[in-house]
Amino acid sequence: MQEPAKIVLVVADPNRESSSALQYALSHSVLDHDELILFHVDNPSNWIHAFHLNTFLKIPPANAGVHAMSSDHGSGSGTANLEKGTAVKDFLEEMKKECNRTKPKLNVRIERVALEAARDRANTILHHSEVLGVDIVVIGQKRSLFAKGHLG
Repeated sequence: MQEPAKIVLVVADPNRESSSALQYALSHSVLDHDELILFHVDNPSNWIHAFHLNTFLKIPPANAGVHAMSSDHGSGSGTANLEKGTAVKDFLEEMKKECNRTKPKLNVRIERVALEAARDRANTILHHSEVLGVDIVVIGQKRSLFAKGHLG
């Protein structure tokens, strides 16, 4: 007998912690019949300084990461288009593609919300996870050198 489908939410940002959270969710938290939500909180006052998709896709950090963000996709101009959230959209779409490559039967969707003035980022995530009926929330974590040395 098959378990009921779960809804798993992965907080998605263009950084290595989110990449690790997604890899963890794909290998430990979701089954093919579950639903995975890539959830991104837009912060209008925060500008994206770097595009870290290369961490997730294991692309060398040279121009390969910049080319992946180019607005014309394939002309070879190598220019990054960070206006109007294009890099974030590309990042989320690439994460979704990776999910589809890893688990083709998995239902994956992208949810983007703006940071709400009355809430901080954590409360925005918790509020929307309740609204979406999420069973599991997976969030990446920065690990200090101290933690790595003592936790293995």
